Amino acid sequence: MVCKSGIFLYIRVMKSVRSSRQYFILFFFVSCFCNLINAQVSYKSYIKTCVENKITRWKQKGEFEKSADYSLRVSEESQKRKELEQECLNALIQEEKDKILNTKSPFIISSYDADKEIFLIKGDKYEEIILSVPIAQAKKFKDSWIMDSIAQSQSFQDGNFMEYINSKNRSITLANPSFEFDGKKFILTHLDFVMYNKNVFSYDISKK
Repeated sequence: MVCKSGIFLYIRVMKSVRSSRQYFILFFFVSCFCNLINAQVSYKSYIKTCVENKITRWKQKGEFEKSADYSLRVSEESQKRKELEQECLNALIQEEKDKILNTKSPFIISSYDADKEIFLIKGDKYEEIILSVPIAQAKKFKDSWIMDSIAQSQSFQDGNFMEYINSKNRSITLANPSFEFDGKKFILTHLDFVMYNKNVFSYDISKK
């Protein structure tokens, strides 16, 4: 998808670029800007198309539906559209959950901050996760994190769980992801990190 806003911004700012380093910084910024814009357009376009397809089917008169009943039903189209928008949004949210649970390495983990007793966990699409892990459990948690050696591991999916197993038979399970949609992007609001010994460390945006 062509990002017209990004091209316009690129042309305007390009005039002030004086070095190759500035050029690459500008190119990176414009690329990120375009990805964000395109994602917003894509989400809105999906919801709009989804609603229109569903409303078209909903407005068809049933073979065994009386005309009076049909007229009464379609008179509530405005309310039905709101219901369908939420239904389509829920489908998008479920898709985001599936992406986390089906992706082999959606996150990378930082070095442990022993003073604050936290790990910073980063993903390609979501804000940085600040995960509290007590210092007594921190080394075991880090040792269980096998994202860096994923090529030597195998993965499997079971319902709402995606488990990564490394060569030492230790694992981290991602479970129970939750999202909110602010009209522009998805915000990860909750995610459980379950260790092989069943200890659970939870990220919750309300406790951020």
